[in-house]
This record gives sequence, structure tokens and C-alpha cells, in this order.
Amino acid sequence: MSRDVAPANGGGIAAYVSALARLFSPHADVVLLTRAGNRSALEAAQQAGSLIAPGDGVEVIYVRDDPENGPGSYFTDLHRYSADVHDALVAHYGSRGPDLIEFPDYLGEGTVTVQAARTGAAWLRDTTVAVRAHTSVEMCSVLDGHVPVDFTSRMTFELERYALRHADVLLVGGGDIGGTYERFYDGAVAPVEAVRHPYLHAVQPPGVPVERGHDDLLHVLFLGRLERRKGIENLIRSIRESAQGVVLTVVGGDTDTAPRGLSMREHLELATPHDWRIRFLSEVPPQEVPGLFAGHDLVVVPSLWECWPNVALEALAAGVPVLSTPVGGLVEMVGAPDEQGERPGGWLSRDPSRGALAERLAQLIDDPSMVRRPEVATRAREQFDRLIDSAPILEAYDRLAGGAPRPGAPAPTRRARPVVTVVVPYYRLEDHIAETVRSALDQTYPNTRVVIVNDGSLAAEDRIVEELAENPRVSLVTQANSGLGAARNLGIRVSSSEYVLPLDADNVLEPTFVARALEVLEGDPSLAYVTTWSLYVDEDGVPQEGIDRGYQPIGNSSALIKENNVAGDAVALFRRGVFDDGYWYDEELTSFEDWYHYWRLHDAGRLGHVIPERLFRYRVRAMSMIREFGIESTARLLGEMQSRRREEEVEWCPWNA
Repeated sequence: MSRDVAPANGGGIAAYVSALARLFSPHADVVLLTRAGNRSALEAAQQAGSLIAPGDGVEVIYVRDDPENGPGSYFTDLHRYSADVHDALVAHYGSRGPDLIEFPDYLGEGTVTVQAARTGAAWLRDTTVAVRAHTSVEMCSVLDGHVPVDFTSRMTFELERYALRHADVLLVGGGDIGGTYERFYDGAVAPVEAVRHPYLHAVQPPGVPVERGHDDLLHVLFLGRLERRKGIENLIRSIRESAQGVVLTVVGGDTDTAPRGLSMREHLELATPHDWRIRFLSEVPPQEVPGLFAGHDLVVVPSLWECWPNVALEALAAGVPVLSTPVGGLVEMVGAPDEQGERPGGWLSRDPSRGALAERLAQLIDDPSMVRRPEVATRAREQFDRLIDSAPILEAYDRLAGGAPRPGAPAPTRRARPVVTVVVPYYRLEDHIAETVRSALDQTYPNTRVVIVNDGSLAAEDRIVEELAENPRVSLVTQANSGLGAARNLGIRVSSSEYVLPLDADNVLEPTFVARALEVLEGDPSLAYVTTWSLYVDEDGVPQEGIDRGYQPIGNSSALIKENNVAGDAVALFRRGVFDDGYWYDEELTSFEDWYHYWRLHDAGRLGHVIPERLFRYRVRAMSMIREFGIESTARLLGEMQSRRREEEVEWCPWNA
């Protein structure tokens, strides 16, 4: 699964996806999902027999991608796209998924499918869900010198983080890629498995070498985007500060990653006025790349950090050695030193700094024969052959497709079925409460009870709650009108069950809500709660359609909980111990008390999961509390929550008063 695939798109991920599809197609049934905008380019390439297209044996499924319509009720366009990917997979595979699904980490495309796997979706029970490290958007932002603070960008980071943490396996090319991800994400990544990248063999003529001139000089090539994280500025400054015995050719597209978001090419050209040793070329078509390699002695990959760059493989294939920084996959691509200290693929600087790069480059400039020896080219080609050997790649994927127990997967248990108490606060909702209570009692999980909390609603029509309490599985308690938070707390206090489920008196559970949520909680003792997506219905119960048809939370692990309720609705199955430990609903807030509850749980490290299935119906009423108090007063209510949170954190009284 990838938004980008060659030749419809450029870049390393696109080439990797096509190479992987072509490698697998003689050995397995391969299905490729990509965005609908790639259809015409991919179909044309396949009809033309392109050697860099996925291949005739690959089935391609196109996922709708219409950002012009906006995200709807999803948090962002990418969140919605991730859901569309999941829906396309379900539509294609039905009740049984494939042996393995692989997503790129970049943009978090796999988040909803990972959510489904992590919460026990039946169709994924025998499927390994993998995420491949290509360098996440969050890592790129840090390395490019600007981390955006807008909600949309930070939600993309959160989608990536969820997928990286909860996938079955994180695939890395090798070297220090896995180690870097573990350090960057503070260890919150899936188990790491080193599996090298396949290589997209596109038959190209050797090419006409570019005009060298100055044949007594060391000819160095940089091929890639002019991007801060690619280390191009360090390379340019190293050349500027070096001796005269070097010529650098810079080939690649521009980016806005120079200081203040300006053009990197313009920034570099201003720093190299009238320097005949440095020349800038625009991007070149693929057929001209072999000529570039043939016209240079050395390819430099000076990246601040890099996963598994194609340019290094292409250089080695052409017999051109590589000088790189010792980061990510480059450590393995350049290779370990032999007894004489020589690496098969070229040279590494001692660290990623400009000084270290300049130091190593100066050694090669002083003695160009180190680069031009025939055995250097031979070793480079041999290293390339080792790196792209398909046999260990196929063996690794065959092992991964065999499956393994998923962390937190529900385990068989012989203990008695725990009781689940559904707590229903009631205030003047006589038209809906019967349906609500019936949905709680009609669960496929049989051991459910209901506590109705009458929050001071004492009109004649409210006698319906007494009639409902005639059912032996339903009990009724009444309090003076104290608000939704207090009503939920009372219902939880009078329950004696291990699990509790708050349910507003106008919402309706689907029959499998309790069974699905309980299965997840029973399988992972670390979880505090489990909730699901919702389906919006009107006052008559008619579902809404389209992209605004419900609420799709991502859970309370995200720090975004402090500015938007990304965690879930109040309809969630909780461990009773969460409340016994002091995490009750706030009784002072007039709205968003569920949001604040998740916020406090986030701060305490008590996290939950979201099942990406619409397992309850949320009734949108003209006179609902959220319409009366929430929407127009969100800023005020957020301020109240921030105030409450800070008030709770401060010790207002000296300990020895």
C-alpha cells in the first residue's frame, strides 16, 4: 500500500514499491493499493511494458483521493485517506485478509488498518501488518529545520506515531535505521526487523559521460533534492573550504528548506559566487543518470540522516564509490571495513558534521588515486550485488507472512465472564431512553447490567425509567439534578462490576459493542479503556451519509488531546479500577467532561484504544447539550479545562499547614 508508485510518481518510496511488487509477483499473489490519481499514468506504463511499473502480474486497486472535498468529520485529509484505504482493503479481501500488508511510515497511511489489527478485527487475525521505515514526515521536518505547529501537520505526526508503535513489525533496510527510530520515538516503535530493499532494475544504456574537463581534479557528484536534511549545505561549504583539486556537480530539484523557508538552490548559489569548482544542474531524466555517474569519480551522500537512498545503490551499480555520512542505512550500504580498513562501497565520515565530511573529503582530494583504483570500482559493484540479493529478502518476507501472535491479542481464558455495567444518566429524554436501554441489554455479550441514574428529572413522563427498572437486569438510582459528570460518577459508584460503560440516554449501542471492546481489554491489561467510531443519526434514528457521518477518534495517547478531543466519545468500556484510582468525571464542567476525563488519563499514562468500526449510534438532536453549550463556547470550555488541569497540578496548601 502506497500513495506513491513508480513511474506515476518520483522519489524513493515510489521506486521501492514498484520494485517490491515486481520481486513478489512471480512468487505470490500481489495486490497494490494506491491513490486514484495514479491510474492513468500507471495503466499507460503497464500497457507500454515499462520496466519500472509494478508489472502485469500485480493487481492494482485505486483508492479515492479527493482532498478538494475536505476531511469531513475526520481530523485531516490524511486521516480520511487512511480510513478509505482500510475500507478498500475490507472490500477487496472480505472476511480474511492477506498474509501480509505493508505500509510506508511516511504520512501514516496505514493508521486505521493498524488500529483495526490492534483491536482484534477478525479479517486481520491471520495477517501480519507491517510498516516500512522510509523516514517519517515528523523526522523530515526536524531534519529540514522547521517543525510546523498547525493542527493538521501535528495530526500527521500522530498518525505516523500510532502506526509505527502498534504495527506488528517495523521493517528497516539495515544499518542504524532501527536504532534511530527507537531513539527518535523514545522506544515507542514496533519490533524491528531488518529486511533490505529490493532494487528496481531498469535497463539503461551506459550513457555518454558528461564533459569532465580538468581531468587532474577529483570529480564529485551530488545527486538528489537540494534539501537541508540531505546535507547539501554541508557539502557545499566543505568544497568551498577545501583545496583546489576538486570539482562538484550538483544535480537535483529545489526545495524551500533554506532558512526562513526560502529556496535552497538560491541560498547555495548566493554562497558560491564565481566558484568554478561548483556547478548546479537541474533535474535530469533517468536516461541521463548513467552518463552522470560515468563522468564522475565519486558520489557524495552527505545526509544529516537517511534511510536507504537509491542514489547510493545506483552509484555502486555503476562502479562509482560513495562517500557518505555514517547514518541510517548508509552505514550498511557503504559496508564494514576489511582488515586494511577499506570499505567495499567507499568511505564514511567519522560523524555527520560538516567538519568530519570536509576532513574525509580532503583526504580523497589529496590522493585521488584512492578513488580511481580499478579495484575500487570492482568492490563497489560487488557490494551492490550483495545489497540487492533477492534471496534473503524473499526469505524474510516468507517468514513474516507466516504470522506471529500479535502483542495484546485477546488470549483464551477460562475465568467466568466478567459483569459489564452500562451506566445511563437520564434527564428529560423519555423519547429515547427505552431504545438506549434495550440496546444495552441486547448485546451479544450476555453478562451486561444497566444502571439508570435519574438526574432530578421528575415529570410525569419520566416514570418510564421506573418501568424500565422492572427488568431484573436494570436498576435505578435518583439524585438531585447535579449534571452529567455527577450522574455518571454515581452510576459507577453503585455498580460492583469489573467493567463500566457510560452511555448517554439518547445514544444506541450496536449489538457487538461490549463483546468487541471487552475482548480488546481482556487481551491487554495495560489498557484503561476501549471505544469505537460512531455513526451520527438524527432524532428519528436516520443515519447521516457521506464523509460527515460520524466521529473517528484516534485515542488518548496523543498530546493533541489538550486542544481537541481526539480520544473518543464518552461511550467507552472502562476498567472500573480507573475510577477507583481517582479518575472520576469532573462534576464542575458543564460540557466536555468526557474530553477532560481522557485528558487526565493521558497525563497519567492510562491509555486506550479505538476500534475503527461504527459500533454505536450518536443521536444529533436540535436541543442536545453539545449544541446548547459546546459548539459556540468551545474556547471558553477549553479554557475552563486548562484551568481545572492546572488547579489540580498545583499544591495550594503547604504540606505542614
